[in-house]
Amino acid sequence: MMKKMHLSFQIGIIFVIAFILAGFLLALNVVSQLDEIYEKNVYDQLESAAKELAASDNSASSNIPSKFVYILYSVKSNIYSVSENSAQLINDEQAALLVNKAVIQPNSISRYKNLINGKQVYYVILNYERSFFGVNSNNIFIVLTDEEMKKNMVTETAVQILVVCFATFLLGYLLIYLWIGKLVRDTRKIAKSLKDTGKNHYKNKVTTTRNDEIGELVASIESMREKIIEGEKHKQEIIQGVSHDLKTPIAIIQSYAEALQDNIYTAEEVSRVTLNQCDRLNKKVKKLLTLTRIEYLDMSDVSFGSTDMAVLIENNAKIYSSKASISIETNIQPALFTGDEDSWQIVLENLLDNAIRYAQTKIILSLDEKEFSVYNDGSKIPEDRIESIFNAYEKGSDGNYGLGLSIVKRTLNLFGYSIKAENTDNGVKFTIS
Repeated sequence: MMKKMHLSFQIGIIFVIAFILAGFLLALNVVSQLDEIYEKNVYDQLESAAKELAASDNSASSNIPSKFVYILYSVKSNIYSVSENSAQLINDEQAALLVNKAVIQPNSISRYKNLINGKQVYYVILNYERSFFGVNSNNIFIVLTDEEMKKNMVTETAVQILVVCFATFLLGYLLIYLWIGKLVRDTRKIAKSLKDTGKNHYKNKVTTTRNDEIGELVASIESMREKIIEGEKHKQEIIQGVSHDLKTPIAIIQSYAEALQDNIYTAEEVSRVTLNQCDRLNKKVKKLLTLTRIEYLDMSDVSFGSTDMAVLIENNAKIYSSKASISIETNIQPALFTGDEDSWQIVLENLLDNAIRYAQTKIILSLDEKEFSVYNDGSKIPEDRIESIFNAYEKGSDGNYGLGLSIVKRTLNLFGYSIKAENTDNGVKFTIS
């Protein structure tokens, strides 16, 4: 099993590797970019030394750095002399060749780079015979040095870069260390808060003072916690509602069974009441299963066909008219709604059951291409409950609990429809759109 690596250690390792790679690439790039500058600096120093020799008529030769080799040539006497350290770079034959090159040089001053004795040699030739800056002289000055001077410059620059990089690394690592420390502390606080929330049944809030992505993550976790609490509350409400719904029929069945034992009711009476209560239980269980199926339904399994709502509404209006003593009127235009017919049948049945429960004299079903509404002339819904009536087991104005309107809303949501309840002048209307 792989050993656990702390977040701070992981970030630290990544920072070190990234810094080393970036520093290495930067150093290579800087040295490469500065190559021309180094070379120019070498030539500038050579030219400066040559001019110093020319200005002092060789009296300042002792001031010339030992890393330079120089040749002094008198055109008038055709004699040249070399510095004591000339053997480091050239021999007498090569010195003579350089003098000949200087004599035929077209310019007063020129810069050269040649491979001599296996070494890269940089040199400058000042030919006063060509009237350097308007000064006539019979002397030629040649100053040379090898590539070691340039290499020394590179080394000095590299050392300076390393020093700067090391200082930057220490400062950067300090900042990263402080940032990681705060990040880890905040993360541990969040982890502790989550553990405490789990132990206390999601009662503790998960909070943070961060305003970055971690803050957004905590906000999402807190939102999830609130939804879990809401879901648990909803489950409790359903359990309480189911208990209430099942208790009454079971109590009635039990009381009639005891009455049958005591010969208070006949078997026929008890059988009739028992069948009636069992039918009630069956309907309640069916609604509960429907609600559960809708809540856990995978949207990919939903059939998004279409239903001829005009035919479905007309058929149900006839069926309910024959069973109820309330007038059911229709105002229907042809319309196709998204969703399978079985689901719309459940929606229609629950809306009609609810309307019949509260209607005084009539129910009006209206349909067009965009909306379907169910109106009943019953009592109005209190304004503070106009939204909550779609919650599962919400208590109605008649004191009854139910799942019907909750099933309606959740089924409609699957197909992209919404439902609203509104009080009218003489009743209540439910509109699907």
